[in-house]
Amino acid sequence: VDGLLISPVQERYDDILNLKKYEIPFAIMGRHVEGLEVPMVYDDGIRGGNIATEYLIKQGCKKIAFVGAQSYNTASIERCQGYKKALQKNGIQVEDALIKTGGIEIEGGYNSVMDLVASHTEFDGIFVYNDLMALGVIKALKELKIKVPEEVKVIGYDDISYSSFICPSLTTMRMKKFEIGEIAFKMLFDSNEQNKDEVVLHSDLIIRESA
Repeated sequence: VDGLLISPVQERYDDILNLKKYEIPFAIMGRHVEGLEVPMVYDDGIRGGNIATEYLIKQGCKKIAFVGAQSYNTASIERCQGYKKALQKNGIQVEDALIKTGGIEIEGGYNSVMDLVASHTEFDGIFVYNDLMALGVIKALKELKIKVPEEVKVIGYDDISYSSFICPSLTTMRMKKFEIGEIAFKMLFDSNEQNKDEVVLHSDLIIRESA
């Protein structure tokens, strides 16, 4: 093997650092890990989280929840940082009760909404770590007879193919996933790119019906 492209999802990164002793070139895709001095290509989650939350605020939301992934997920951590940054900039208090973490699948979003409601936590907007979880969020809201977007506005992240087909269609942050893979490949294949340690890409806000 002449090179490795790695899209990590694990809690720890010791095994990736151990790869260095084999002297096989590799690059990380889709994750930003502080202190891990290896080539990385990733989305700017802080910027994306800030844009998504700012948009909810501009739509009149004042009690915005963040439904995130596992507590060790670096992308989720950065999107939550962007969420907090937008709240603080607009004079809105960050409330721990409005921040939920769990899995990254539909069930994680569904269960997070049910937890918010069970704890009697008020919310009028939800920024969700990814679109799959956002599908679960919308499912839960529908079951609870909470209207989207009239009563609660929802924004996802990724812009997966289903996002434009659900009802209401999902407002989301569109990640440049194809470009992440392409750039990571060039880091290994093109000798002119090998000196680049990090490449940071920006997501775009895609406005649809849910917000």
